[in-house]
Amino acid sequence: MWSKQTFEKEMHKFDRLLRLRDSETEPGIVYIERKASRETACVPKPKEFHKRDVYRRNAEGHILLMRARKNELGHHLLVELRAHDMWQFRGAGYYADALERQEAEKEAQKEKENSVLLQHCGEEAYDRAMIKQGDVVSNFHQKV
Repeated sequence: MWSKQTFEKEMHKFDRLLRLRDSETEPGIVYIERKASRETACVPKPKEFHKRDVYRRNAEGHILLMRARKNELGHHLLVELRAHDMWQFRGAGYYADALERQEAEKEAQKEKENSVLLQHCGEEAYDRAMIKQGDVVSNFHQKV
């Protein structure tokens, strides 16, 4: 476990735009936030106490990256931050490609399920038509 100052110093080596901020509504919780391109001056003040952290983050122009307990600050959190740094891994394109692949797989699975369903419906309709004609269907004889 590192102190808050040590963690913040190590975090700034990784990215100067990161900040570590104590939660106003949850004791013992810290937020790791990154500076966005600009502040939002038109953010309405929260009417509920538990939304003060979100208000402050938006008003000061930061984006939430991670939420952690103060007693968990350490090297493993920095490793986690680096593992999810999309600017280091070819920007958001890598994640967009992964999401598109996942959506394509789901779509293919759904098309396969629909195809199987249509085949079963077609087989059942054929069997019913054959039974109405009095023909043998699926080795079933009406007279036993």
